Amino acid sequence: MKEITKKLLSDILRPIPINAHKGSNGTLTVISGSAAYRGAPSLAVGAALRTGCGITRLISIEKIISSVQLQHPCCTFLPVSESSNGTIGADCASAIYSCAGKTDAFLIGCGLGQSAEVSSAVSAVAVCGKKAVIDADALNIISQNPSIYSAFKNGFIVTPHVGEMSRLTGASISEIKNDLPKYAKAFSLEHRCVTVLKDSVTVISTEAGEIYRSSLGNEGLSKGGSGDVLAGLIAGFAAQDYSLSEAAIIGCAVHGLSANLCAEENGKMAMLPSDLEKYTVKLLASLGF
Repeated sequence: MKEITKKLLSDILRPIPINAHKGSNGTLTVISGSAAYRGAPSLAVGAALRTGCGITRLISIEKIISSVQLQHPCCTFLPVSESSNGTIGADCASAIYSCAGKTDAFLIGCGLGQSAEVSSAVSAVAVCGKKAVIDADALNIISQNPSIYSAFKNGFIVTPHVGEMSRLTGASISEIKNDLPKYAKAFSLEHRCVTVLKDSVTVISTEAGEIYRSSLGNEGLSKGGSGDVLAGLIAGFAAQDYSLSEAAIIGCAVHGLSANLCAEENGKMAMLPSDLEKYTVKLLASLGF
């Protein structure tokens, strides 16, 4: 088992090439948000935009887009209809297919809710043949429809907390907590994916079952929205020229180290996931990126 450290982050991260342009820095498409969860897309998109990703696109319902565009005008948007229960509409799958050719990685799940339309969108991401980060409600959809696993052709990352991992595997939360590496590795080997298993420490398993552990971060992250930030960071790096395993390691390191900087200035009790974007900027600048 290898420990994720600030030095490992510095070793993996690469500077943006001097001749780079937005088209060469990767394009991420995020499918996120619903009437009940309007903050998740902003947290995920904000984090992704800070990774150096060239283009970050959000597919969501109009009430989400109208909010996110005010906070993150550098994002681009693809609006879809809203279903009767406030989730993305049936046209979302078509929107995913329409932009797949100009997408290097997808992030799906943050604040999406669960519905037949969401399930169709997760399936659409799977068959597009691009890198994918599967988070939150998309994980819950897959736990109910395991046939989706076989549709992924170009690798994917799952980012479950222990409760979601319990639903994905059928193991109890206590069993998973007692041996995070065991369950992360078994899941990665079975489904040929990178697993980011989140608890008070985070364990990453590569597709080959190599284990990395991160104790970076602090208890101030134990608030709703922290996972959306992490998913956005991982996906933003995945859209660039990093392997899935590298993207997971970098994302977890940046997330944890930014949280530590945030806690130093704000304390652990009062810090919020929405604060982390500012400290991601400070962290990367301090490393020379």
